[in-house]
Amino acid sequence: MGLLLAIDTCLEQCAIALRGDDGVVHINRLEIARGHAEALPGQVRTLFAAQGRTPAEITKIVVTTGPGSFTGVRVGLAYARGLALACGAPCLGLSTLQAYADPLSADDPDALAFAAIPAPMQQIYLAGFRAGASVDAPRLLALEAAKTEIDMANRAGAKIILCGPAALQLDLAERDGLALFPKTHIDPAALAQSGARLDPALAKPDPCYLRAPDAKPPRPPSRPQGDPT
Repeated sequence: MGLLLAIDTCLEQCAIALRGDDGVVHINRLEIARGHAEALPGQVRTLFAAQGRTPAEITKIVVTTGPGSFTGVRVGLAYARGLALACGAPCLGLSTLQAYADPLSADDPDALAFAAIPAPMQQIYLAGFRAGASVDAPRLLALEAAKTEIDMANRAGAKIILCGPAALQLDLAERDGLALFPKTHIDPAALAQSGARLDPALAKPDPCYLRAPDAKPPRPPSRPQGDPT
């Protein structure tokens, strides 16, 4: 029986899930803001041991690709790619925004599901989905610009689902025709179910950062005037 491993380390959790071909999912999740690189290998070992399975049985790996914390995105992708190489299994990527929206979009395929994640400097990571498919690419917007875009779709008569940890930050709760799901963490079991439906040709495990890192490389020391080169 095939085994799918789902991994999310992009935000404030380190979460994994195992899904068998029978659709049964088992999870191991820690709420942590940092230390993903140290926690993830032990979580994987613990979950496999608890289920009496081995990584050699993995037939697919799905990992969240961001946006999120730069370190978290890199940790998940590096671990997933390395394990996939060792197991000879395909590694697929899913954006954090789609991971939030997919379960809700599947339940109401006619709705336009916006997923929103907070970003630094009063900005929002935003993307829209309908019936599990992307309507627009993930992007980084000012808070007011994101609010205006969702409000305009709502006023145009679309049935709106707004989800993700920035959903309340957008202050749109009182709009008619808008359902609010301000879930803080991605559900690893739902991530595994989404991963089972992904097309490997379209779900590349490439990072989705959307902005430059906060940390800048140090500048080389300037030479005093007249110093020979």
